[in-house]
Amino acid sequence: MLTILDPKKNALVSLRHAIFLVFLSSFLVPLSGLTNWAFALTSLVPNAVLVHWSWKFYRFGGEKIARTLFAHSLWYLPVMLGLMMFHKRGMEWLEWLGLQSSEETEVKPVESS
Repeated sequence: MLTILDPKKNALVSLRHAIFLVFLSSFLVPLSGLTNWAFALTSLVPNAVLVHWSWKFYRFGGEKIARTLFAHSLWYLPVMLGLMMFHKRGMEWLEWLGLQSSEETEVKPVESS
């Protein structure tokens, strides 16, 4: 309904959400402990693309730019989730792929006196 009533507000909402996603992926996700800080750096590229097209949609409007922004939003989420998996804390990719064997350490029980 927002698009019908005021298309400029729709563009503003998309820009606001794109900017919030930059803050979320650059600060909050690494601070939560889900990913490492390299995720904050690698997520800047998809975030920059989304903010760029959101800004163009807000500034110029139009159906062609809106469709381009929508197309970019379709690949944005899978790319961000893939980057989160790649930069997950505690994930040893060589071990997960079977290219490196894990050295299992035995936990010795603590003896009580």
